[in-house]
Amino acid sequence: MDFVISLVLSAIATSSSKDVVAQQAADAYADLKRLIAERYPDVDVSALERKPDSEVKKASLAEDLDDAGAAGDRALAAAAVSVLRTVHRPEAAPTKLPTTALAEEEEPTRFASAAALFGGAVAAEDAGRIQEAEALYRRAADKEHPGAMNNLGLLLEDTGRSSEAEEWFRRAADLGNANAMSNLGVRSRDAGQVADAERWFRRAAGLGHARAMNNLAVLLETTERSECADEWFRKAADAGHTGAMNALGVRLEARGQVEDGEAWYRRAADTGEPNAMFNLALLLEDAGKVEPAELWIRRAADVGHATAMFNLGVLADDSGRTHEAEAWWRKAADAGHPKAMFNLAITLEEAGRSEDAETWYQRAGEAGHPKAMFNLACTLQQAGRQREAEIWYRKAADAGDTTAMFNLGSLLEIFGEVGEAESWYRKAAEAGEAVAMTNLGALLMESGRPDEAEWWYRKAAEAGRPVAMCSLAVAMEKTGRMEEAETWYRRAADSGHPGAMFLLGGILEHRGQTDEAETWWRRAADAGHPGAMSGLAYLLALAGRVDAAETWRRRAAAAGDPGPTLVR
Repeated sequence: MDFVISLVLSAIATSSSKDVVAQQAADAYADLKRLIAERYPDVDVSALERKPDSEVKKASLAEDLDDAGAAGDRALAAAAVSVLRTVHRPEAAPTKLPTTALAEEEEPTRFASAAALFGGAVAAEDAGRIQEAEALYRRAADKEHPGAMNNLGLLLEDTGRSSEAEEWFRRAADLGNANAMSNLGVRSRDAGQVADAERWFRRAAGLGHARAMNNLAVLLETTERSECADEWFRKAADAGHTGAMNALGVRLEARGQVEDGEAWYRRAADTGEPNAMFNLALLLEDAGKVEPAELWIRRAADVGHATAMFNLGVLADDSGRTHEAEAWWRKAADAGHPKAMFNLAITLEEAGRSEDAETWYQRAGEAGHPKAMFNLACTLQQAGRQREAEIWYRKAADAGDTTAMFNLGSLLEIFGEVGEAESWYRKAAEAGEAVAMTNLGALLMESGRPDEAEWWYRKAAEAGRPVAMCSLAVAMEKTGRMEEAETWYRRAADSGHPGAMFLLGGILEHRGQTDEAETWWRRAADAGHPGAMSGLAYLLALAGRVDAAETWRRRAAAAGDPGPTLVR
């Protein structure tokens, strides 16, 4: 039996079988009945009040409470505990619980039953008095109270005493406690013991435990037994498990049963289930129902759904409401949403708040967001913090960011770590990064591997990279393949590469095609190429256009005119 239901039965039976004179006890019992009436209006406690010693009446009320979804209701538990504490408190007892466990001789007057001990333990645990709670749970457990055994197991597990926790879970399960069975299922599942987990979940589910039904459904789904999973998701949903309602909604929507999916989302959302609220919002948005969609997404955000907060930030940003977007992204980021952290960092960076931006890039990076890792690395590199940048480029590269692989290679090449630089260029190149192919080609050429260098230049050139086209042409020209070289120079020049324009002009001038040579050198010179300026001055001087030649000669000199050597 669920521990909350056990507490309620004990409180009703105890209050009804005693001559409750104290006003405080009467008030506490009235509060409990009022709470039951408000939350579970179909549940009638009067039969047990009339016959508080009847096990049949207790069993009947327990079933009614369980069917109504009272299992696990902490507010109901607190109200029941309040009744038990006031009923069993003698007139001379202090009004507050002591801060230490009660002595054995106080038990007959303070806690007359295992249920009362259990209630005191729950109250102590809720108040953060863990040692007292443990002592009371142990005393109730020693009196064969299954709920106390289960809660003791949870407390022990939370404090790192896993082996002893399992012993108490098993003892509670042996006495029919469904919560303990479910907890044993969770432990088995987390340990990879799937068969044991399924066995425990099925036992608890057979006793009507909604959470175990849901856990069983999830387990069946992960072991590719989808039809069986459907059955248990539906049973859990029918038993009031809001997570199962949401999961059922997801499955139905995915199968095209949108109306049925929406109905389950609404049932769960109406109980305050954040994921269901969010999914309902998405479904409504897809149906073009923008206003109700935004209403549900705001409700989800208001109860702490991080992705809903993030999406509201996106909506605000799309509408130009930057400050509102920042506020939502900050809330989502504080709730641990990596994308929100990243967007917040970008917003802060654009606003010139670079230190705050760096903080959020780092938090997003630490949460596993590759683009945040990359942006942080770029920020650090721009600030001259090269070794810190290297760390974050590595993280982003390890996460599969090809541009980070390339940037890491470039940084390592600057550091003189050529071997590792080549390795990262190669990884980026193999992932399709054309810039990395070009740099890898250059590195291979410099290390005396021209054939492989040319292979990578060609791949980058065919991917549309002008620098690679020019480098490929240079490699071909060096090996006497002038016709192919000219073809690639032209492609690079047509793509706007000044170096290729200059070198193409040189080939043309050498062949006596001075008019076309002048055209390409002029285009390169206008783009700022010093060698082309010098070449153009030479052609103009030959043509007798002395003043124009002198103008370009001066510009070339001012630009340094390093000659025709290609710098990648």
